[in-house]
Amino acid sequence: MQAFLSGRSYLTPVNALLVLAATLALPAGAVALMAGFRPALWDVVCWVVFHLLTLIGISLGLHRFFSHRTFQATPLLRGILVVLGSLPAQGNVLMWAGTHRRHHRFADTPEDPHSIASSPFQSRMMGVLHSYALWFFDCEARPVALPDLEQDRLVIALNRAYPLWVALGLVIPALVGFLFGGTLAAALSGFFWGGLLRLALTLHMTLAVNAFQHLSGARVFDTPDKTGNSGFLWGLLTGGEAFHNNHHAFAASARLGLTRMQPDAIYWLLRGLEKVGLAHSIREVSPSLIAARRAGAAGLPVDDSFRLPNSDRLS
Repeated sequence: MQAFLSGRSYLTPVNALLVLAATLALPAGAVALMAGFRPALWDVVCWVVFHLLTLIGISLGLHRFFSHRTFQATPLLRGILVVLGSLPAQGNVLMWAGTHRRHHRFADTPEDPHSIASSPFQSRMMGVLHSYALWFFDCEARPVALPDLEQDRLVIALNRAYPLWVALGLVIPALVGFLFGGTLAAALSGFFWGGLLRLALTLHMTLAVNAFQHLSGARVFDTPDKTGNSGFLWGLLTGGEAFHNNHHAFAASARLGLTRMQPDAIYWLLRGLEKVGLAHSIREVSPSLIAARRAGAAGLPVDDSFRLPNSDRLS
């Protein structure tokens, strides 16, 4: 909290207010539905479209590209990913990637930004709450240097417009509502369902993966942290992100779902982008490496040289 009060926290006051408003949108939406209020068809379509775009921004953009560089992208795709990565309002590209790289280097230690191990609270319940959301206010905005991103002029230029991209993610659904409904009430409905509620769901999906997949789940690979994989449904809803033990075992791999029962829609989207020439040099873990690490999880020694290059570096 000291970092927040001194203006050095991950979230700026404006961003913090937006996160709070989005969080309150969840119970507000539930109450509205129980009271008989139903969103218009265009609200639902707008929510679905923006939810998917935001998920792509988080998983493909912020996570697999900017944080882990698991593939190479054309300038057009890099620009698109900066914009989409701003839609979730979880901090700009440099803030998100810098924090995530620190998380991987110090996973489940006191230096991990979002972990029970770094919680200032004594009780486990408050520690879980810290790892889930309170770290937002306790984590400094630029925890590590990001030379690879800081040298990308396109990324830096578009990243400066972060507030604009966040605002457009809220304004466009409102404009769609007004266009189809023709009233201020329709615009507000679009803003709520396609804007705030979409923000809330994607925010809490991200927070849940970062916190709870370090507390539970199947540990297929023997990683130094406490990560676990989710089941089929949660993995499907998160675009593959919830297969967290897989990810920490092979952090430089673009593919997080490693079996048929681990759906990874974002990976297949990336392969589609490769087909049309927007992405290339996709890094993927080999079946032999997966088998070797599985053997390690079963108690057999596994040479560290099996790790993908740069999988645990900061840049």
